[in-house]
Amino acid sequence: MARYYWSYAAWYLALTGIMLLASQWLFPGSLFAALQSQTFLAGIAIVVYCPVQWNVLPIISADFWIRHLGRFKAMFWFTWLVVACTAIRVMLFKRVAAEDSGSFDFPTSEMERYVTQVIAPAMKWYGVLVSQASVFQLGLYGTYMGEYFNICLSTFVYAFPFNHISNPMYMGTFLAHLGESVALKSVNGVLLSIIFYGVMRCALAFEIALMDSFYKSNVSKAVKMLSGWDVRAAFMSREKQEEYERLHMDPAATY
Repeated sequence: MARYYWSYAAWYLALTGIMLLASQWLFPGSLFAALQSQTFLAGIAIVVYCPVQWNVLPIISADFWIRHLGRFKAMFWFTWLVVACTAIRVMLFKRVAAEDSGSFDFPTSEMERYVTQVIAPAMKWYGVLVSQASVFQLGLYGTYMGEYFNICLSTFVYAFPFNHISNPMYMGTFLAHLGESVALKSVNGVLLSIIFYGVMRCALAFEIALMDSFYKSNVSKAVKMLSGWDVRAAFMSREKQEEYERLHMDPAATY
């Protein structure tokens, strides 16, 4: 099984490389020029750092924070770390695209108007819709990897956008960044979106393997929440949190 996930990551890294090569055919020398930009390099750094933070940090430190804060409060503060990191990434994406705005042209003015005013905005707002809809459906515990804190939802979510597009949070974010970059005619924005796609797919390989292991071996010991937005326990004392856990430890949940 592990070999499958590594193969998955390797395939998408290769695909990312092909897309970057294709971008160099369309925009000769653009990647080398982009690497001279400190903003672009900062964008790459935050794109790589974000999935490392929300996957590696809880693995190495979740037990410590659970012991000192309680499971729900630790999860709540971890969520704010992820939100802050995501906000910085979005800000840097926008800055990269804005600094490089107008760096490529379309063959005709009609094509430019159609792509930048219709297709690219539609791509951006579709991405925003599906990514935010997935957050709404999963709530705090489903969105921000509650499984690392042994918290999960009592049922899997199959409603929109999960019945419409796979991995809507990641794919929606990718489409939103790419759409905005195309609308601004930013080569660096397009390149950073492609890099984000490759990093996202590697993160997914890791997360799918982890979730597969969790739901096969550890889910019986998890606190199962009926709602991903039930954050009341995060504001309780540690003793109250433990009592709350016992009440939610074993509902009629199947996976």
